[in-house]
Amino acid sequence: MSLAGVQGPRPPDAASLADALRDGAEPADRPVFSEFTLNPPHMRTGERLVMVRRGKWKLSLNVDARGGSERLYDLETDPGETRNVYGAPEGRAAGSELEEAVFRHLEA
Repeated sequence: MSLAGVQGPRPPDAASLADALRDGAEPADRPVFSEFTLNPPHMRTGERLVMVRRGKWKLSLNVDARGGSERLYDLETDPGETRNVYGAPEGRAAGSELEEAVFRHLEA
């Protein structure tokens, strides 16, 4: 909306990407979240699957399950998301950071 010069009825929930689009400026480094409840076969009705991506890392997890649903991928080395590194030495720090970010996001 800021690119069009239009004010919305309330302030936006996220930072504008207008500068990045207009001037080629690098957008702020911040996580991107996605959440859905679609009742896929491996989840119970009403459970939420949340995904967060920051930089090269992508974490998805069922936030209503008791563990075991975590999937962490290094999208630079595994763009096809075939190797879950959640809990593996190379993914521990990123997995922990992103999991904390998911629950902070859900509390906001």
